Amino acid sequence: MAMQSPRGATLLVSGLALLALAFVGWTVETTVLSPTALRDATDDLLAQPTAREATESAVARGLTLALPGLDPTANADLSAAIVDRPEFASAFADAVVTVRDRVVRGTAPDHAGTPIAIDAADASRDEPRFTIDGTRIDAALHAVAATDPRFAGLATASVGLVGIPANAVPDLHREFRATQILLRIAGVAGSVLVVAGFAITRRRSDALARIGRWAFFTGALTFLAYRALPVLLGLGGGWWGAGGALLRAGDGLTMVALALVLLGGLAMVIAREWARHERRGVLAAVPVADSGRHRSRGWHPAA
Repeated sequence: MAMQSPRGATLLVSGLALLALAFVGWTVETTVLSPTALRDATDDLLAQPTAREATESAVARGLTLALPGLDPTANADLSAAIVDRPEFASAFADAVVTVRDRVVRGTAPDHAGTPIAIDAADASRDEPRFTIDGTRIDAALHAVAATDPRFAGLATASVGLVGIPANAVPDLHREFRATQILLRIAGVAGSVLVVAGFAITRRRSDALARIGRWAFFTGALTFLAYRALPVLLGLGGGWWGAGGALLRAGDGLTMVALALVLLGGLAMVIAREWARHERRGVLAAVPVADSGRHRSRGWHPAA
């Protein structure tokens, strides 16, 4: 049954659309852009073959610069052993958060780089980087040296610079801040429009059903995005799998998504019963045409 107030329906639909935008922004901000969620996701990220290979390669380059005499095979084994250490995992998690800060806050690189001379033919290029904490990497190296006889001679060695070039990490803090403000405005405006649309709609059951459907499908899509999609991306492997590992930072939204599904379903059930009650009230108010002649004669059974 259509709502009797087109204006109310328009306000309600517009408000729900704005709330959907604001909700999506909130889920992203509290998951893949949350420092706490990112730290929790780094173990899954390092478990992805592509991300792990890239990390081991970065550590191997640092070892090559610091220990040029190290055999390539030993270098690869040592890099893998260092990445397996909890000290490295902790430093890696902080580095991921530092990269996040660059994107959303415009944080400057922690390694400014060495200025290049006018005649740089013999100088190696040292660019600004976001680095992984060298102290904890060295602690991981020394722990490996203490447990693996092959690297016992490196008990006091130090790993070279390990990090991501600054030009590989975009600075989007202005865009992020502007988007954040717009999404906050969208959330407030959407709430006002939903309340106004519900208030001026004559058939409130239809309005409640629409809100219930919004909550149900928003919760279902959120659940799929942060629970099912990471699994599918993991099957794709490569950097797709790494992206899925980051999306698993949204595990905390599972209860929010399920609550929206349950509340939306409950609202739709209530709206349906409400609509039935409204229809019965309308039918009861319809007058029954009855002529005076028929009413005065009444009804008698046939002889």
